[in-house]
Amino acid sequence: MSQYFILQKKEEYLKKLTLQYEAAYQQLFKDINEANKVSIKEQIKDLENEMQEVSHEIDQLRFNINKAIELAIIAKQKKEVAFQIDQDNQAPTAIQHKQKMAEIAEEESLEFSSALHREYNQIWEDNLHKINFYRVNQIIHTILGQWKTKSGYSLFILTKSTFMGGKWCLQIMKSFIKEIGGSHHFCQFKFTPSQIQNNLDFLNYLANKFGITPNQSKNSQEYTRNIIEGICNSLFSGNILFIDVEIYSLDAEDSFLVWFVDQLWNPLISRLEQTSQQHRLIRVVSVIAVHGQVPEVCLPPNLCCGCGLEDFDSRKVLEIPLETWTEEEIKNWLFSFSGLTAPKIGVSAPEIDAMARAIFAASDGVPGIVYPELKQQLTHVLQSKFEQYKPYESNNSVYISG
Repeated sequence: MSQYFILQKKEEYLKKLTLQYEAAYQQLFKDINEANKVSIKEQIKDLENEMQEVSHEIDQLRFNINKAIELAIIAKQKKEVAFQIDQDNQAPTAIQHKQKMAEIAEEESLEFSSALHREYNQIWEDNLHKINFYRVNQIIHTILGQWKTKSGYSLFILTKSTFMGGKWCLQIMKSFIKEIGGSHHFCQFKFTPSQIQNNLDFLNYLANKFGITPNQSKNSQEYTRNIIEGICNSLFSGNILFIDVEIYSLDAEDSFLVWFVDQLWNPLISRLEQTSQQHRLIRVVSVIAVHGQVPEVCLPPNLCCGCGLEDFDSRKVLEIPLETWTEEEIKNWLFSFSGLTAPKIGVSAPEIDAMARAIFAASDGVPGIVYPELKQQLTHVLQSKFEQYKPYESNNSVYISG
């Protein structure tokens, strides 16, 4: 069985696991039985571990296939060089010439094949957020765009972040913040899948980040005030602080979000406003990315901004809507940002159209499924690019077609 066939099966299996993962999260919020929730959380954790393992296997298979292509290219070029030398009667220099040509062929083929895959993989990683995050860009430019000339504080939340492409939303935000200028400080804290959203765990992270002595008492309010003071003392004119908190799931009894807004975020803003005359242009943005949905009881409406940008309140949470992508948007991205229509790859317009249709049909435009579909298409396109060198496995040997 060829590695290429195994790769296709692994990619199909990863897609199946991704759908099971989303279904498990949806079931978690529908089921009111606590015992069932424990079982579902364990299932989610098992699925995440298996998805990571399969993703690693896929990466290894892609590496092996590309390496086999490289070796096949080298073998064929060596064969061509040897054949050419055999036609040459200059026997005294034949061996030296053959060695030199083989070295050149090896260097060029390795550089071209490996570099090409790395180049396109990086291009796609850097540009995937450009498929369509219109609402995200609108919110970021409207709210954070004011920060170029004044201090500002913004608290956002992303729901169903993994499935709906939250990481690309964060990428857009961080890129925009860097464009504003000033000195940037990025803090990222991740709760593990099985970890309860404990306020103290997050406070300890902030304490370590900002050089605060860990809490020695049970007075969490005093500990929080000390951390807020430490954060404020670390910020100076022109600083931008970005706090990214990642949460896997929230149960109805989880109080982390309410605590974050009432006990940490609002007191932090009040303290920063007191220092605004001494230190100008201090900007703080925090994003809470939740892998699943957020029960309303975990984030009451009175803590949230309205639906319109005109309702934005820096002391409340604004949800950034993450939307699915249309077939047209995927197609436009493939034409504009994928690089596949460049002469060295040469994918035609009808082929791009067919590719977009296939990706959308397999994903329904859900960003978390579009992503592996796109990566699969990239592997297939580069594979076909070197079809004439494609290795065929037989008795653990590699043969060159043609």
